[in-house]
Amino acid sequence: MNSNAKWQIIITRPINTAQGLKQRLESQGFAVIVYPCLEIVANPEGIEHFQSDQSLFDLAIFISPSAAQYGLQFSDFKSERWQKTLFIAQGPGTVKVLNEAEITPVLSPEKDYTSEKLLSLAPLQHCRDQKIALFKGKAGRGLLTTVLKQRKARVSEFELYERHPPKVVFELTSLLNEALDSLFVVNTVSALSSLAESLQRSKPHGPSIWRHCHLLVINDKMIELAQSLGHRGRIHRAENASDEAITARIIEDLSL
Repeated sequence: MNSNAKWQIIITRPINTAQGLKQRLESQGFAVIVYPCLEIVANPEGIEHFQSDQSLFDLAIFISPSAAQYGLQFSDFKSERWQKTLFIAQGPGTVKVLNEAEITPVLSPEKDYTSEKLLSLAPLQHCRDQKIALFKGKAGRGLLTTVLKQRKARVSEFELYERHPPKVVFELTSLLNEALDSLFVVNTVSALSSLAESLQRSKPHGPSIWRHCHLLVINDKMIELAQSLGHRGRIHRAENASDEAITARIIEDLSL
């Protein structure tokens, strides 16, 4: 028996961003459940702000696939307005979205797809007086804007989407196969908090599942949060949030 078949992997991403990872894991013999802990919806105020701003920008930064998808909905980045703009993406998933829309070239970190790594790119280290369009979701750390402004860049934030708990919530414990060990893949702090809340309110078995399940996260902040919320099981850490990095960590840690 394939040892991977002993596991069920629960992907907590929004449905529209989970399918690639789901297919990768299923091809390795894992049972996979997609259970979105958050859904991504348009932020009308941010979209209106973007559409009303007809500035020319030296740099355009997209911090997520969703930022790129919403940006592409509301602007033609192949138009003359954007011809002299350097496009930058935080990770490979975002690069892929832009490339599929024939936006090339796109600069991105080679690995460690964090804000800190993004800020280490040469155009962002030397950006004094550069006009930068930053496409992102509502809220977030704010590190990029803070550091870029410290470097004397002129930054316009366009918060094109926001994250909310899903409107339709299924009883998570009813979806799990009790005969299999569970590993939950969580990419964001918000999703982690939502997952913990969902399991802890799913009596009688949910609280125990939360305490003892395997978690896969992408940074130390998430590890600390999980432990503060009562998680006591094994925590796996992927190098970054890409499908490739998550799949590689799961295979390395769970396969015999």
